[in-house]
Amino acid sequence: MKLRLFLFFFVLVFLNSSFAVADKTPWKLISSAPWGLDLGGWLQVGYHSKNTSLINQHPNSIQLHQAWFYVHKEPDLEKKQHFGFRLDVLAGVDAQDTQAFGNNPGKWDYQNGFDRGAFGFSIPQAYLIYKFPFASVKAGHFYTLEGYEEVISPDNFFYSHAYTMYNSEPFTHTGVLASVPLNNLEIFFGWTLGWDAGFDQLNGGSSLLSGIKYHLKDNLTFTYINTWGNLGWRGVGYSHSIVLDYQITKKLDYVLQSDYSSVSSITDDTKDYGINQYLLYMLNHDWEFGLRLEWWKDQNRSYYETTFGVNYHVSSNLRFRPELRYDWSPAVNTNEFSYAADVVFNF
Repeated sequence: MKLRLFLFFFVLVFLNSSFAVADKTPWKLISSAPWGLDLGGWLQVGYHSKNTSLINQHPNSIQLHQAWFYVHKEPDLEKKQHFGFRLDVLAGVDAQDTQAFGNNPGKWDYQNGFDRGAFGFSIPQAYLIYKFPFASVKAGHFYTLEGYEEVISPDNFFYSHAYTMYNSEPFTHTGVLASVPLNNLEIFFGWTLGWDAGFDQLNGGSSLLSGIKYHLKDNLTFTYINTWGNLGWRGVGYSHSIVLDYQITKKLDYVLQSDYSSVSSITDDTKDYGINQYLLYMLNHDWEFGLRLEWWKDQNRSYYETTFGVNYHVSSNLRFRPELRYDWSPAVNTNEFSYAADVVFNF
């Protein structure tokens, strides 16, 4: 174990010395792709001491979580290019949580020969975009709008994930989604094949995805997203997430999230509740500190966790994220500390 940790930090230092630049300009694998394409990705390698059963399920070993590559073409109305697209491909131990497990087996990337033990592959996004002067529409397979945390590792402050994100929210959808910006307000509405479906319909999945993002002030944003209807593998019902993001100062950010879902399936009826709070402080361009407090409740039990984390920006491309986490639930007699750390290298 000591040898593995030594190699882990050796790679960290090597990448920093190899790719850090004096002016902090991020290094890009392909700096000028043809036809206006944006090609890139990231590598995430991490270690955690406990199995949280929330994506990080392979403790006491250093794992490649995400080897991610994407190709993206954004529409450009000035050049009269209305069409765009995005395709994401993932390899790593996180792949099985980003596959379209809301599918029938053997469809898209679910139980279709993409797994090699704990390691696997997935295609979490594949969609087209059409942009109007007043709106944009995407059609295909894409990430959900619900929640604050994401599957995409670089977009999260913490290495570990919240109970709410993993249990009460979909990860992906397949369908059509429109976005209409109106000054400080953005409206979303669309139709999907339920939760976590990938170009397949399970159990008659057919649901609406809608919501708003409203900039109340320059430093205060309110987001409400809901799904309702036949959610496919999850059952028939309704879910929503409410996120309030308050930039208290230029360095201090507070986020309050509340989730709720009520679903009926063939086997049972379930209701989930969650309240998450995040306090994120940026000391300078290199160091950030974060605290997450969470209460999540399923039909019968409550779970709690608090996580303290640090983000150290080794370079413009490389981030180091150590954290300490405490989980407890009197209902199931859980009471444990865990520690974790990862590096995320963007290219």
